[in-house]
Amino acid sequence: GSETDNSQLSELKISGHPAPHSLPNEVAMEKGMFEENGLNVENTYYISGLPQMEAAPSGTWECGICGIPPTINGVLNYGVKIVGFSIYDDAPQYLFVREDSPIYQAGKGNIEGYPDLYGTADTWRGATILMPKGTTAHVLVLATLDALGLTEADVNIVHMEVPAAAQAFRAGEGDVVAQWSTFTYDAIEEGYKPVSTAAAVGLSLPSPILATNEAIEQKPEAVQQYVNTVVEAMQWINDDSNRDELNEIYYNLCIDEGVSISEEACDWAMDIHHVPTVEELEALLEVNPDTGLNGFQEQGDRVMSFLIRAGLYEESQREAVLSAINVDFIEQAIAAYKAE
Repeated sequence: GSETDNSQLSELKISGHPAPHSLPNEVAMEKGMFEENGLNVENTYYISGLPQMEAAPSGTWECGICGIPPTINGVLNYGVKIVGFSIYDDAPQYLFVREDSPIYQAGKGNIEGYPDLYGTADTWRGATILMPKGTTAHVLVLATLDALGLTEADVNIVHMEVPAAAQAFRAGEGDVVAQWSTFTYDAIEEGYKPVSTAAAVGLSLPSPILATNEAIEQKPEAVQQYVNTVVEAMQWINDDSNRDELNEIYYNLCIDEGVSISEEACDWAMDIHHVPTVEELEALLEVNPDTGLNGFQEQGDRVMSFLIRAGLYEESQREAVLSAINVDFIEQAIAAYKAE
C-alpha cells in the first residue's frame, strides 16, 4: 500500500524493556501495526522496571509494558494504571544453586504440594540469595520461602541486578542466585541446578500493559489504539508461521540494546513464554462472584499478597492496586480484534 500520511497519526510515547514481555511493542514497530492503527510512536527501552516507573511522571512515556512488581510501585507512587496484560513473565524465573549445594543434594518432593521444589526448610535456612529486590525475581524468592514455611528473615538476601548476580555467583559468591530471561538459559547451559521455578511454586506473573493517568485523561483514543495494537501483535506472535521472523526480531532487539544473547537462547525464550490469546484475555474479563474481582484483578491481587507478606507494602495499599486495573481498553481491544 501507499505510505501512511503521518500528519493524520496521533503521537504516542511508549516504553518497554529488551525482554520478551515487551515484544508486542517491537513487533508492532517492525510490522507497521502502530501506523495501521493510527499511531506514530516514539519508544524508550529501560533496563528494568524501576527506572521506567520513575520516568512516568515526567511524561517520557505514556503507554508501555512492564513486569508486575515494578508496575505495582508505579501504580502506588507514579500515576500509572494497568490496562491489560502482555506476555507472561513467569516461565524463565528460576533460582539456581551449584551441584554440591545441600538444597540440590536433598532432592525434590520433600515439600507437600510442591513436588518440583528442591530442598527442605533446613537446607534453605540461612542461605545467601543473590537477587534484585522489588522485582519478579523477588516474588519468586518469596513464593519459594512461603512454600517451605520460611520467611525472608530465615535467609540472607543480597540485592543485585540479574547480570551482576550472574557474575558474582560464577565467582563463587552466594548460595542461591535468581535469574530470568536469557540469563536463565545461560545458567542452565553452564550446569547450574534449578531448585525453584515460578512453575514449581505455582506463580503466575502477568506483565501489565500500562498507561499513565495523564494519557488516559488527555488522550484516551491513543491509549485505545495502543492497546488494540498490542493485542494484535500478541496474536501475530502466537502464529507459528511467524516464528522465524519473531526469533530474528527478538535477537536484533537484544543485540541493539546490549543484551548478549545467542540465537539458541532466543529460540528457547520464545518456546517457553506464554503469550495470552484473545480467548484467554476475554476469559480474564469475567468477574468471580465470590471475590467480586475480574481475572486481571485476581492475578494482580495474588502477586500483591506475596509483596504484602514480604513487608514491601501494607494491606491498606491493596485496594489502590485493584482499583488501578482498568479493563475498558482491553475489552474494546478484544472486540476490535474479533470484529476483524
